[in-house]
Amino acid sequence: MLIEKLNIMLKLFPFCFEMFSPAEIEEQYPFINNYLLNGDLGEDPLGNMYQEVLSKSIKQRKGIVFTPIEVIEYILHQMQFPQKEGINSPRKLIDLACGSGLFLEAAVKHIIELAQQMDLEEHEILKCIEETIHGFDVDPIAVYLTKINVLRTIISIMKLNFPENYVLELKIYQTNSLEKHSKKDSKTILELKKSQFDYVVGNPPYIESKRMDAETKAICRSNFPESVMGSFDLYNCFIDYGSQLLSPEGQLGFIIPNKFLISRYGKKLRKKFLEQKIIKQIVDLAHQKVFRPAVYPIILILNKNSSNGDQIEMIPNVSMDNLSNVNITNNRILSNRDIFVRSSNKTIFFLDDISMNIIQRIFDKSNYNLIDLIRFRWSVSFHRKGLRKMFVFRQPKGKNPLKFLGGKEYGGNRELERYAIKWGGYWIDYDREKAKGMKNNFQDLKYFTEEKIFLCQHSLRIRATLDRDSYISKDIFLLGHLKDKAESLGVNLELILATLNSKLFSFLYATMYSGTEIMGRYLHYLPMFLHDLPIIIPSNIEIKSITKLVKAILNTIDPDEKSRTDELIDENIFKIYGCNKEEIVYIEDYISLNLKK
Repeated sequence: MLIEKLNIMLKLFPFCFEMFSPAEIEEQYPFINNYLLNGDLGEDPLGNMYQEVLSKSIKQRKGIVFTPIEVIEYILHQMQFPQKEGINSPRKLIDLACGSGLFLEAAVKHIIELAQQMDLEEHEILKCIEETIHGFDVDPIAVYLTKINVLRTIISIMKLNFPENYVLELKIYQTNSLEKHSKKDSKTILELKKSQFDYVVGNPPYIESKRMDAETKAICRSNFPESVMGSFDLYNCFIDYGSQLLSPEGQLGFIIPNKFLISRYGKKLRKKFLEQKIIKQIVDLAHQKVFRPAVYPIILILNKNSSNGDQIEMIPNVSMDNLSNVNITNNRILSNRDIFVRSSNKTIFFLDDISMNIIQRIFDKSNYNLIDLIRFRWSVSFHRKGLRKMFVFRQPKGKNPLKFLGGKEYGGNRELERYAIKWGGYWIDYDREKAKGMKNNFQDLKYFTEEKIFLCQHSLRIRATLDRDSYISKDIFLLGHLKDKAESLGVNLELILATLNSKLFSFLYATMYSGTEIMGRYLHYLPMFLHDLPIIIPSNIEIKSITKLVKAILNTIDPDEKSRTDELIDENIFKIYGCNKEEIVYIEDYISLNLKK
Protein backbone atom coordinates (compact mmCIF):
# COMPACT_ATOMS: atom_id res chain seq x y z
CA MET A 1 0.00 0.00 0.00
CA LEU A 2 2.76 2.43 0.97
CA ILE A 3 4.79 1.61 -2.13
CA GLU A 4 1.76 2.32 -4.30
CA LYS A 5 1.26 5.74 -2.73
CA LEU A 6 4.92 6.56 -3.03
CA ASN A 7 4.92 5.55 -6.70
CA ILE A 8 1.96 7.89 -7.32
CA MET A 9 3.98 10.68 -5.71
CA LEU A 10 6.98 9.66 -7.78
CA LYS A 11 4.93 10.33 -10.91
CA LEU A 12 3.59 13.69 -9.73
CA PHE A 13 6.67 14.89 -7.86
CA PRO A 14 9.78 13.11 -9.14
CA PHE A 15 12.08 15.42 -7.21
CA CYS A 16 11.02 13.69 -3.96
CA PHE A 17 13.06 10.68 -4.96
CA GLU A 18 16.19 12.27 -6.38
CA MET A 19 18.08 10.99 -3.32
CA PHE A 20 16.00 7.98 -2.22
CA SER A 21 13.85 5.43 -4.05
CA PRO A 22 10.33 4.61 -2.77
CA ALA A 23 11.59 1.23 -1.54
CA GLU A 24 14.48 2.85 0.35
CA ILE A 25 12.11 5.32 1.96
CA GLU A 26 9.77 2.55 3.13
CA GLU A 27 12.62 0.47 4.51
CA GLN A 28 15.14 2.98 5.85
CA TYR A 29 13.38 6.31 6.37
CA PRO A 30 10.02 5.67 8.08
CA PHE A 31 9.93 9.24 9.44
CA ILE A 32 9.66 10.49 5.83
CA ASN A 33 6.81 8.03 5.20
CA ASN A 34 4.94 9.30 8.22
CA TYR A 35 5.58 12.90 7.27
CA LEU A 36 4.42 12.51 3.67
CA LEU A 37 1.40 10.31 4.31
CA ASN A 38 0.12 10.59 7.87
CA GLY A 39 -1.36 13.92 8.94
CA ASP A 40 0.14 16.95 10.66
CA LEU A 41 3.39 16.39 12.55
CA GLY A 42 4.00 19.95 13.70
CA GLU A 43 5.21 23.19 12.14
CA ASP A 44 8.57 21.85 10.97
CA PRO A 45 9.08 18.14 11.70
CA LEU A 46 11.73 17.78 9.00
CA GLY A 47 13.47 20.86 10.29
CA ASN A 48 13.47 19.32 13.76
CA MET A 49 14.85 16.11 12.28
CA TYR A 50 17.49 18.15 10.43
CA GLN A 51 18.54 19.73 13.72
CA GLU A 52 18.87 16.30 15.30
CA VAL A 53 20.93 14.98 12.39
CA LEU A 54 23.37 17.88 12.56
CA SER A 55 25.62 17.91 15.60
CA LYS A 56 26.02 21.10 17.61
CA SER A 57 29.55 21.63 16.25
CA ILE A 58 28.39 21.26 12.64
CA LYS A 59 25.54 23.72 13.16
CA GLN A 60 27.93 26.25 14.65
CA ARG A 61 30.48 25.72 11.87
CA LYS A 62 27.80 26.16 9.21
CA GLY A 63 26.23 29.09 11.06
CA ILE A 64 22.85 27.35 11.15
CA VAL A 65 20.12 28.71 13.42
CA PHE A 66 16.49 27.74 12.98
CA THR A 67 13.72 30.28 12.52
CA PRO A 68 10.55 30.49 14.64
CA ILE A 69 7.37 30.45 12.55
CA GLU A 70 6.26 33.74 14.19
CA VAL A 71 9.26 35.50 12.66
CA ILE A 72 8.55 34.05 9.21
CA GLU A 73 4.89 35.04 9.29
CA TYR A 74 5.80 38.53 10.49
CA ILE A 75 8.28 39.12 7.67
CA LEU A 76 5.85 37.90 4.98
CA HIS A 77 3.07 40.02 6.48
CA GLN A 78 5.22 43.18 6.53
CA MET A 79 6.08 42.59 2.88
CA GLN A 80 2.38 42.12 2.11
CA PHE A 81 3.17 38.79 0.50
CA PRO A 82 1.40 37.57 -1.53
CA GLN A 83 -0.76 40.11 -3.34
CA LYS A 84 -3.56 39.36 -5.78
CA GLU A 85 -1.69 40.89 -8.69
CA GLY A 86 1.23 38.64 -7.76
CA ILE A 87 -0.97 35.60 -8.23
CA ASN A 88 -2.12 36.52 -11.72
CA SER A 89 1.32 37.80 -12.68
CA PRO A 90 3.75 35.99 -10.35
CA ARG A 91 6.39 37.97 -8.50
CA LYS A 92 9.57 36.13 -7.65
CA LEU A 93 10.59 35.25 -4.09
CA ILE A 94 13.90 33.67 -3.04
CA ASP A 95 15.49 32.35 0.13
CA LEU A 96 19.27 32.30 -0.37
CA ALA A 97 19.91 29.84 2.48
CA CYS A 98 16.65 27.93 2.70
CA GLY A 99 17.61 25.27 5.27
CA SER A 100 14.64 22.96 5.78
CA GLY A 101 12.43 25.38 3.83
CA LEU A 102 10.23 27.04 6.43
CA PHE A 103 10.18 30.43 4.67
CA LEU A 104 9.32 28.84 1.33
CA GLU A 105 6.76 26.52 2.88
CA ALA A 106 4.96 29.48 4.50
CA ALA A 107 5.09 31.44 1.24
CA VAL A 108 3.54 28.49 -0.66
CA LYS A 109 0.81 28.18 1.96
CA HIS A 110 -0.16 31.84 1.52
CA ILE A 111 -0.07 31.58 -2.27
CA ILE A 112 -2.44 28.58 -2.29
CA GLU A 113 -4.86 30.12 0.21
CA LEU A 114 -5.10 33.41 -1.71
CA ALA A 115 -5.34 31.64 -5.07
CA GLN A 116 -8.18 29.46 -3.79
CA GLN A 117 -10.03 32.58 -2.61
CA MET A 118 -9.66 33.86 -6.17
CA ASP A 119 -11.12 30.56 -7.50
CA LEU A 120 -8.05 29.71 -9.56
CA GLU A 121 -7.77 26.28 -11.15
CA GLU A 122 -5.29 23.80 -9.66
CA HIS A 123 -2.91 24.00 -12.60
CA GLU A 124 -2.89 27.81 -12.30
CA ILE A 125 -2.01 27.56 -8.61
CA LEU A 126 0.83 25.13 -9.27
CA LYS A 127 2.10 27.31 -12.11
CA CYS A 128 2.13 30.32 -9.77
CA ILE A 129 4.13 28.36 -7.19
CA GLU A 130 6.65 27.29 -9.83
CA GLU A 131 7.16 30.85 -11.06
CA THR A 132 7.21 32.50 -7.61
CA ILE A 133 9.18 30.22 -5.31
CA HIS A 134 12.99 29.98 -5.49
CA GLY A 135 15.52 28.63 -3.03
CA PHE A 136 19.24 28.00 -2.71
CA ASP A 137 21.20 26.07 -0.12
CA VAL A 138 24.72 24.69 -0.09
CA ASP A 139 23.58 21.53 1.72
CA PRO A 140 21.93 18.86 -0.48
CA ILE A 141 20.01 17.45 2.50
CA ALA A 142 18.55 20.91 3.16
CA VAL A 143 17.47 21.22 -0.48
CA TYR A 144 15.79 17.83 -0.34
CA LEU A 145 13.96 18.64 2.90
CA THR A 146 12.83 22.00 1.53
CA LYS A 147 11.26 20.30 -1.47
CA ILE A 148 9.55 17.75 0.78
CA ASN A 149 8.25 20.52 3.08
CA VAL A 150 6.86 22.46 0.12
CA LEU A 151 5.30 19.29 -1.27
CA ARG A 152 3.72 18.46 2.07
CA THR A 153 2.16 21.92 2.22
CA ILE A 154 0.76 21.61 -1.30
CA ILE A 155 -0.70 18.17 -0.57
CA SER A 156 -2.25 19.15 2.77
CA ILE A 157 -4.00 22.23 1.39
CA MET A 158 -4.89 21.10 -2.11
CA LYS A 159 -5.97 17.61 -0.94
CA LEU A 160 -4.25 15.87 -3.88
CA ASN A 161 -6.51 17.63 -6.39
CA PHE A 162 -3.81 17.84 -9.05
CA PRO A 163 -4.21 18.13 -12.82
CA GLU A 164 -3.61 14.85 -14.59
CA ASN A 165 -0.02 14.32 -15.79
CA TYR A 166 1.13 17.60 -14.17
CA VAL A 167 4.77 17.40 -13.07
CA LEU A 168 5.71 20.07 -10.55
CA GLU A 169 9.09 21.72 -11.12
CA LEU A 170 10.33 23.53 -8.03
CA LYS A 171 13.20 25.99 -8.51
CA ILE A 172 15.07 24.94 -5.38
CA TYR A 173 18.72 24.17 -6.00
CA GLN A 174 21.89 23.05 -4.29
CA THR A 175 24.45 25.80 -4.74
CA ASN A 176 26.61 28.19 -2.76
CA SER A 177 24.56 31.38 -3.04
CA LEU A 178 27.58 33.60 -2.45
CA GLU A 179 29.60 32.13 -5.31
CA LYS A 180 28.21 34.12 -8.23
CA HIS A 181 30.16 32.40 -11.01
CA SER A 182 30.71 28.83 -9.88
CA LYS A 183 31.71 26.27 -12.51
CA LYS A 184 29.69 23.74 -10.53
CA ASP A 185 26.43 25.58 -11.23
CA SER A 186 24.11 24.76 -14.10
CA LYS A 187 23.13 27.42 -16.61
CA THR A 188 19.75 27.72 -14.89
CA ILE A 189 21.32 28.47 -11.51
CA LEU A 190 23.79 30.96 -12.98
CA GLU A 191 20.92 32.80 -14.68
CA LEU A 192 18.97 32.92 -11.41
CA LYS A 193 22.00 34.35 -9.62
CA LYS A 194 21.91 37.28 -12.04
CA SER A 195 18.13 37.72 -11.88
CA GLN A 196 16.08 40.24 -9.94
CA PHE A 197 13.59 39.25 -7.25
CA ASP A 198 10.61 41.02 -5.77
CA TYR A 199 11.09 39.38 -2.37
CA VAL A 200 14.32 38.18 -0.75
CA VAL A 201 13.67 36.47 2.59
CA GLY A 202 15.53 34.35 5.05
CA ASN A 203 17.64 33.69 8.09
CA PRO A 204 21.18 33.70 6.65
CA PRO A 205 23.95 31.73 8.39
CA TYR A 206 25.92 33.49 11.11
CA ILE A 207 29.63 32.62 11.02
CA GLU A 208 32.42 34.91 12.24
CA SER A 209 35.37 35.08 9.86
CA LYS A 210 37.70 33.54 12.46
CA ARG A 211 35.52 30.38 12.36
CA MET A 212 35.22 30.21 8.55
CA ASP A 213 37.09 27.73 6.42
CA ALA A 214 39.57 29.20 3.95
CA GLU A 215 37.40 28.46 0.91
CA THR A 216 34.35 30.28 2.29
CA LYS A 217 36.47 33.25 3.29
CA ALA A 218 37.99 33.43 -0.20
CA ILE A 219 34.54 33.28 -1.85
CA CYS A 220 33.35 36.15 0.33
CA ARG A 221 36.39 38.29 -0.42
CA SER A 222 36.12 37.64 -4.14
CA ASN A 223 32.38 38.25 -4.49
CA PHE A 224 31.66 40.83 -1.78
CA PRO A 225 34.81 42.88 -1.16
CA GLU A 226 32.92 45.72 0.54
CA SER A 227 31.34 43.39 3.11
CA VAL A 228 34.45 41.66 4.42
CA MET A 229 36.09 44.46 6.39
CA GLY A 230 37.98 43.25 9.47
CA SER A 231 36.41 40.41 11.46
CA PHE A 232 33.32 40.16 9.28
CA ASP A 233 30.43 37.72 9.57
CA LEU A 234 28.96 35.59 6.79
CA TYR A 235 25.45 37.00 7.15
CA ASN A 236 26.75 40.41 6.05
CA CYS A 237 27.56 38.97 2.61
CA PHE A 238 24.04 37.55 2.36
CA ILE A 239 22.58 40.99 3.13
CA ASP A 240 24.84 42.49 0.48
CA TYR A 241 23.86 39.91 -2.14
CA GLY A 242 20.18 39.96 -1.22
CA SER A 243 20.03 43.73 -1.66
CA GLN A 244 21.76 43.44 -5.05
CA LEU A 245 19.09 40.98 -6.24
CA LEU A 246 16.15 43.27 -5.48
CA SER A 247 13.98 44.46 -8.35
CA PRO A 248 13.22 48.22 -8.58
CA GLU A 249 10.28 47.70 -6.20
CA GLY A 250 11.78 44.74 -4.35
CA GLN A 251 11.79 44.03 -0.63
CA LEU A 252 14.17 42.15 1.64
CA GLY A 253 13.23 40.60 4.98
CA PHE A 254 15.96 38.97 7.08
CA ILE A 255 16.37 38.00 10.71
CA ILE A 256 20.00 38.74 11.62
CA PRO A 257 22.18 39.59 14.66
CA ASN A 258 21.83 43.14 15.96
CA LYS A 259 25.59 43.52 15.48
CA PHE A 260 24.76 44.54 11.92
CA LEU A 261 23.54 47.88 13.29
CA ILE A 262 26.91 48.79 14.83
CA SER A 263 29.66 46.61 13.35
CA ARG A 264 32.56 47.99 11.37
CA TYR A 265 32.05 45.34 8.68
CA GLY A 266 28.43 46.47 8.25
CA LYS A 267 29.29 50.17 7.95
CA LYS A 268 29.41 50.34 4.14
CA LEU A 269 26.08 48.54 3.77
CA ARG A 270 24.44 50.75 6.41
CA LYS A 271 25.80 53.83 4.66
CA LYS A 272 24.49 52.61 1.30
CA PHE A 273 21.05 51.70 2.64
CA LEU A 274 20.75 55.01 4.50
CA GLU A 275 21.78 57.00 1.43
CA GLN A 276 19.40 55.00 -0.79
CA LYS A 277 16.63 55.49 1.81
CA ILE A 278 15.53 51.85 1.57
CA ILE A 279 15.48 50.82 5.25
CA LYS A 280 11.78 50.46 6.00
CA GLN A 281 11.72 48.78 9.40
CA ILE A 282 13.89 47.27 12.14
CA VAL A 283 12.38 45.12 14.89
CA ASP A 284 14.32 44.52 18.12
CA LEU A 285 14.15 40.90 19.35
CA ALA A 286 17.44 41.18 21.23
CA HIS A 287 16.20 39.98 24.59
CA GLN A 288 14.08 37.13 23.30
CA LYS A 289 15.48 33.60 23.48
CA VAL A 290 15.19 33.09 19.74
CA PHE A 291 18.64 31.64 19.11
CA ARG A 292 21.70 30.66 21.13
CA PRO A 293 22.50 32.98 24.08
CA ALA A 294 25.22 34.99 22.30
CA VAL A 295 22.94 36.00 19.39
CA TYR A 296 20.73 39.07 19.83
CA PRO A 297 18.47 39.18 16.77
CA ILE A 298 16.68 41.89 14.85
CA ILE A 299 14.36 41.78 11.87
CA LEU A 300 15.53 43.98 8.98
CA ILE A 301 13.06 45.02 6.27
CA LEU A 302 14.36 46.82 3.17
CA ASN A 303 12.01 48.32 0.58
CA LYS A 304 13.42 49.85 -2.61
CA ASN A 305 10.11 51.61 -3.20
CA SER A 306 9.73 53.06 0.28
CA SER A 307 7.36 56.04 0.34
CA ASN A 308 8.81 57.40 3.60
CA GLY A 309 12.53 56.96 3.13
CA ASP A 310 13.56 59.81 5.43
CA GLN A 311 12.16 57.89 8.39
CA ILE A 312 12.78 54.36 9.62
CA GLU A 313 10.20 52.37 11.57
CA MET A 314 11.99 51.22 14.73
CA ILE A 315 10.06 48.77 16.93
CA PRO A 316 11.91 48.18 20.25
CA ASN A 317 11.68 45.40 22.84
CA VAL A 318 9.35 43.07 20.96
CA SER A 319 8.44 39.72 22.51
CA MET A 320 7.78 36.60 20.48
CA ASP A 321 4.20 36.61 21.76
CA ASN A 322 3.65 40.14 20.47
CA LEU A 323 5.28 39.44 17.12
CA SER A 324 2.11 37.74 15.87
CA ASN A 325 0.01 40.74 16.94
CA VAL A 326 -0.98 42.64 13.80
CA ASN A 327 -1.06 45.85 15.86
CA ILE A 328 2.60 45.60 16.80
CA THR A 329 3.45 48.47 14.46
CA ASN A 330 1.39 50.74 16.73
CA ASN A 331 4.46 50.66 19.00
CA ARG A 332 6.77 51.81 16.25
CA ILE A 333 8.94 54.88 16.58
CA LEU A 334 9.67 56.84 13.43
CA SER A 335 13.36 57.72 13.64
CA ASN A 336 14.84 60.32 11.34
CA ARG A 337 17.37 58.78 8.98
CA ASP A 338 19.56 61.87 9.35
CA ILE A 339 20.50 61.10 12.95
CA PHE A 340 22.12 57.83 11.83
CA VAL A 341 23.81 59.39 8.81
CA ARG A 342 25.54 61.92 11.07
CA SER A 343 27.30 59.20 13.02
CA SER A 344 30.70 58.57 11.41
CA ASN A 345 30.15 54.83 11.97
CA LYS A 346 26.62 55.06 10.48
CA THR A 347 25.38 53.33 13.63
CA ILE A 348 21.66 52.59 13.78
CA PHE A 349 20.03 52.45 17.21
CA PHE A 350 16.60 52.27 18.83
CA LEU A 351 15.22 55.51 20.27
CA ASP A 352 12.02 56.58 21.93
CA ASP A 353 10.87 60.21 21.70
CA ILE A 354 12.82 61.43 24.74
CA SER A 355 16.03 59.65 23.72
CA MET A 356 15.69 61.00 20.20
CA ASN A 357 15.33 64.57 21.47
CA ILE A 358 18.40 64.21 23.69
CA ILE A 359 20.65 62.68 21.05
CA GLN A 360 19.40 64.91 18.23
CA ARG A 361 20.12 68.02 20.33
CA ILE A 362 23.61 66.82 21.25
CA PHE A 363 24.43 66.12 17.60
CA ASP A 364 23.09 69.56 16.66
CA LYS A 365 25.16 71.37 19.31
CA SER A 366 28.31 69.30 18.94
CA ASN A 367 31.15 70.25 16.61
CA TYR A 368 33.43 67.42 17.68
CA ASN A 369 33.56 63.70 18.33
CA LEU A 370 35.57 62.11 21.11
CA ILE A 371 38.22 60.98 18.60
CA ASP A 372 39.06 64.66 17.99
CA LEU A 373 40.13 65.03 21.62
CA ILE A 374 41.39 61.67 22.85
CA ARG A 375 42.55 58.40 21.36
CA PHE A 376 41.81 55.09 23.03
CA ARG A 377 44.04 52.12 22.30
CA TRP A 378 44.53 48.55 23.46
CA SER A 379 46.85 47.56 26.27
CA VAL A 380 48.76 44.32 26.98
CA SER A 381 47.44 41.08 25.46
CA PHE A 382 48.70 37.53 25.83
CA HIS A 383 47.97 35.71 22.59
CA ARG A 384 48.89 32.17 23.60
CA LYS A 385 47.96 29.98 26.50
CA GLY A 386 50.65 29.94 29.17
CA LEU A 387 52.31 33.26 28.22
CA ARG A 388 50.71 35.18 31.09
CA LYS A 389 52.52 33.02 33.67
CA MET A 390 55.86 33.91 32.08
CA PHE A 391 55.35 37.65 32.59
CA VAL A 392 52.88 38.22 35.46
CA PHE A 393 53.85 37.60 39.11
CA ARG A 394 52.76 38.35 42.66
CA GLN A 395 56.19 39.91 43.42
CA PRO A 396 58.55 42.09 41.35
CA LYS A 397 60.52 39.76 39.06
CA GLY A 398 62.48 39.88 35.84
CA LYS A 399 64.30 42.55 33.88
CA ASN A 400 61.72 45.36 34.17
CA PRO A 401 59.06 44.72 36.86
CA LEU A 402 56.17 47.22 36.89
CA LYS A 403 52.81 47.41 38.64
CA PHE A 404 50.15 45.62 36.62
CA LEU A 405 46.36 46.01 36.54
CA GLY A 406 44.26 43.01 35.50
CA GLY A 407 46.81 40.46 36.65
CA LYS A 408 44.31 38.03 38.13
CA GLU A 409 43.94 35.08 35.78
CA TYR A 410 40.15 35.17 35.69
CA GLY A 411 38.59 38.55 36.40
CA GLY A 412 40.46 41.47 37.84
CA ASN A 413 38.54 44.29 36.17
CA ARG A 414 37.31 45.56 39.56
CA GLU A 415 40.81 46.97 40.06
CA LEU A 416 39.41 49.89 38.10
CA GLU A 417 36.47 51.84 39.51
CA ARG A 418 34.99 55.18 38.58
CA TYR A 419 37.64 57.71 39.69
CA ALA A 420 39.79 55.09 41.46
CA ILE A 421 42.42 52.39 41.00
CA LYS A 422 42.44 49.46 43.43
CA TRP A 423 45.67 47.69 42.55
CA GLY A 424 45.48 43.93 43.17
CA GLY A 425 49.20 43.52 43.88
CA TYR A 426 50.28 41.97 40.56
CA TRP A 427 53.49 42.80 38.69
CA ILE A 428 54.50 42.39 35.06
CA ASP A 429 58.01 41.92 33.73
CA TYR A 430 57.76 44.50 30.93
CA ASP A 431 60.57 43.00 28.86
CA ARG A 432 59.72 43.90 25.26
CA GLU A 433 62.59 41.86 23.78
CA LYS A 434 61.50 38.76 25.65
CA ALA A 435 57.88 39.28 24.55
CA LYS A 436 58.91 39.85 20.93
CA GLY A 437 60.93 36.64 20.98
CA MET A 438 57.75 34.84 21.97
CA LYS A 439 55.81 36.57 19.15
CA ASN A 440 53.74 38.56 21.65
CA ASN A 441 54.71 42.19 21.14
CA PHE A 442 54.26 44.72 23.95
CA GLN A 443 53.47 48.38 23.19
CA ASP A 444 55.99 51.16 23.57
CA LEU A 445 56.31 51.84 27.29
CA LYS A 446 55.55 55.54 26.75
CA TYR A 447 51.85 54.74 26.36
CA PHE A 448 51.84 53.66 30.01
CA THR A 449 54.23 56.23 31.49
CA GLU A 450 52.31 59.17 30.00
CA GLU A 451 49.33 60.62 31.86
CA LYS A 452 46.28 58.73 30.67
CA ILE A 453 42.73 57.57 31.23
CA PHE A 454 42.05 53.91 32.00
CA LEU A 455 38.62 52.67 30.91
CA CYS A 456 37.11 49.25 31.64
CA GLN A 457 36.16 47.33 28.49
CA HIS A 458 33.32 45.24 29.96
CA SER A 459 30.96 46.84 32.44
CA LEU A 460 27.44 48.15 32.90
CA ARG A 461 28.15 51.88 33.28
CA ILE A 462 31.34 53.43 31.96
CA ARG A 463 34.11 52.99 34.54
CA ALA A 464 37.16 55.18 34.04
CA THR A 465 39.84 56.98 36.01
CA LEU A 466 43.07 58.96 35.59
CA ASP A 467 46.49 57.38 36.00
CA ARG A 468 49.61 59.38 36.76
CA ASP A 469 51.48 56.46 38.37
CA SER A 470 52.54 54.61 35.20
CA TYR A 471 50.54 51.45 35.78
CA ILE A 472 50.67 48.80 33.04
CA SER A 473 47.33 47.16 32.27
CA LYS A 474 45.94 44.04 30.65
CA ASP A 475 43.68 44.43 27.61
CA ILE A 476 40.55 44.36 29.76
CA PHE A 477 41.29 48.08 30.14
CA LEU A 478 41.68 50.69 27.40
CA LEU A 479 44.27 53.48 27.42
CA GLY A 480 43.18 57.02 26.51
CA HIS A 481 45.70 59.74 25.60
CA LEU A 482 44.93 63.40 25.04
CA LYS A 483 45.41 64.69 21.49
CA ASP A 484 46.97 68.01 20.44
CA LYS A 485 43.57 69.25 19.25
CA ALA A 486 42.20 68.95 22.79
CA GLU A 487 45.00 71.03 24.25
CA SER A 488 44.44 73.75 21.63
CA LEU A 489 40.77 73.88 22.70
CA GLY A 490 41.64 74.08 26.40
CA VAL A 491 40.32 70.57 27.03
CA ASN A 492 42.09 68.43 29.64
CA LEU A 493 41.87 64.81 30.76
CA GLU A 494 39.81 65.80 33.81
CA LEU A 495 37.01 67.17 31.61
CA ILE A 496 37.01 64.08 29.39
CA LEU A 497 37.04 61.79 32.44
CA ALA A 498 34.09 63.63 33.99
CA THR A 499 32.19 63.43 30.71
CA LEU A 500 32.82 59.71 30.26
CA ASN A 501 31.94 58.84 33.87
CA SER A 502 28.75 60.89 33.76
CA LYS A 503 25.29 59.34 33.77
CA LEU A 504 24.61 61.08 30.46
CA PHE A 505 27.45 59.37 28.58
CA SER A 506 26.72 55.92 29.97
CA PHE A 507 23.17 56.50 28.74
CA LEU A 508 24.39 57.68 25.32
CA TYR A 509 26.67 54.68 24.83
CA ALA A 510 24.09 52.16 26.04
CA THR A 511 21.48 53.68 23.73
CA MET A 512 23.61 54.11 20.64
CA TYR A 513 25.65 50.92 20.96
CA SER A 514 23.27 48.45 22.60
CA GLY A 515 24.48 45.99 19.97
CA THR A 516 27.72 45.62 21.96
CA GLU A 517 25.80 43.90 24.73
CA ILE A 518 27.33 40.68 25.99
CA MET A 519 26.12 38.13 28.53
CA GLY A 520 24.39 39.59 31.58
CA ARG A 521 23.59 42.88 29.82
CA TYR A 522 27.17 44.09 30.23
CA LEU A 523 28.31 46.41 27.46
CA HIS A 524 31.52 46.15 25.46
CA TYR A 525 33.20 49.56 25.45
CA LEU A 526 35.26 49.62 22.27
CA PRO A 527 37.51 52.41 20.91
CA MET A 528 35.68 52.70 17.58
CA PHE A 529 32.36 53.41 19.33
CA LEU A 530 33.76 55.59 22.10
CA HIS A 531 35.52 57.69 19.47
CA ASP A 532 32.22 58.27 17.68
CA LEU A 533 30.46 59.89 20.66
CA PRO A 534 29.55 63.56 20.04
CA ILE A 535 31.23 66.09 22.32
CA ILE A 536 30.29 69.65 23.30
CA ILE A 537 33.19 71.90 24.38
CA PRO A 538 32.13 73.94 27.43
CA SER A 539 33.34 77.41 28.38
CA ASN A 540 36.69 77.93 30.10
CA ILE A 541 34.89 78.71 33.35
CA GLU A 542 32.96 75.44 33.14
CA ILE A 543 36.13 73.50 32.34
CA LYS A 544 37.87 74.96 35.41
CA SER A 545 34.88 74.13 37.62
CA ILE A 546 34.72 70.52 36.43
CA THR A 547 38.51 70.11 36.69
CA LYS A 548 38.35 71.19 40.34
CA LEU A 549 35.57 68.69 41.06
CA VAL A 550 37.44 65.84 39.35
CA LYS A 551 40.62 66.54 41.30
CA ALA A 552 38.57 66.53 44.49
CA ILE A 553 36.89 63.19 43.76
CA LEU A 554 40.22 61.61 42.79
CA ASN A 555 41.87 62.74 46.03
CA THR A 556 39.20 61.75 48.56
CA ILE A 557 38.60 58.35 50.08
CA ASP A 558 35.47 59.39 51.95
CA PRO A 559 32.51 57.62 50.22
CA ASP A 560 29.97 60.30 51.14
CA GLU A 561 32.17 63.07 49.80
CA LYS A 562 32.79 61.04 46.64
CA SER A 563 29.04 60.60 46.15
CA ARG A 564 28.31 64.32 46.65
CA THR A 565 31.09 65.34 44.26
CA ASP A 566 29.92 62.77 41.71
CA GLU A 567 26.43 64.29 41.80
CA LEU A 568 27.88 67.77 41.27
CA ILE A 569 29.86 66.54 38.26
CA ASP A 570 26.70 65.00 36.78
CA GLU A 571 24.81 68.27 37.32
CA ASN A 572 27.52 70.15 35.41
CA ILE A 573 27.53 67.69 32.50
CA PHE A 574 23.72 67.70 32.26
CA LYS A 575 23.82 71.52 32.16
CA ILE A 576 26.52 71.67 29.46
CA TYR A 577 24.52 69.28 27.26
CA GLY A 578 21.23 71.13 27.82
CA CYS A 579 19.27 68.36 29.57
CA ASN A 580 16.03 69.45 31.22
CA LYS A 581 14.49 67.95 34.40
CA GLU A 582 12.31 65.47 32.52
CA GLU A 583 15.32 64.21 30.54
CA ILE A 584 17.49 63.93 33.64
CA VAL A 585 14.85 61.84 35.44
CA TYR A 586 14.49 59.69 32.32
CA ILE A 587 18.27 59.09 32.10
CA GLU A 588 18.57 58.29 35.81
CA ASP A 589 15.65 55.86 35.60
CA TYR A 590 17.22 54.23 32.53
CA ILE A 591 20.51 53.70 34.36
CA SER A 592 18.79 52.32 37.47
CA LEU A 593 16.82 49.89 35.35
CA ASN A 594 19.47 48.82 32.82
CA LEU A 595 22.99 49.70 33.99
CA LYS A 596 22.99 48.57 37.59
CA LYS A 597 23.07 45.09 39.09
